[in-house]
Amino acid sequence: MKFIFSMVNWAVVWIAASPLHRLLMNRVVVLVFKGRKSGRVYRIPVSYLDGGEEIWCMTARSGVWWKNLVGEIPCEVLLGGRLQPCVADVEASDSKQIQQALSQFCEQSRASAFFAGVGFSAGEVNQNDLEAASLHQVLIRLRRASAWGRD
Repeated sequence: MKFIFSMVNWAVVWIAASPLHRLLMNRVVVLVFKGRKSGRVYRIPVSYLDGGEEIWCMTARSGVWWKNLVGEIPCEVLLGGRLQPCVADVEASDSKQIQQALSQFCEQSRASAFFAGVGFSAGEVNQNDLEAASLHQVLIRLRRASAWGRD
């Protein structure tokens, strides 16, 4: 299964950097950062919400890669076919903030809700599912660098 995910991630990264990047617009960005200990460059595709000055990404707490972004870490984001500078930080402890962000992700994308394990009741996000799922997620905030203009 790990091999399959690595192949899918590779394909998404390739598409994001190619002229085909429009296929991913408004759905996926690629985070590019160095590992704290290894110095290895990581390219991780994640779903996102564009909040203007910030981009929000969510990922499972069980993953380990997001720990490289704790504490105002300079990185880059591949968005709209361009690699652009940003500063990342992770919210892993404030369940209220994580829950609010996860709610927005679920409202925007049923796929995000499905992968987070959040259902819907009468067209609304199921609050019990949302509370339970937020305990298993982390919120990554990407603050745009000052030279980064919006398209």
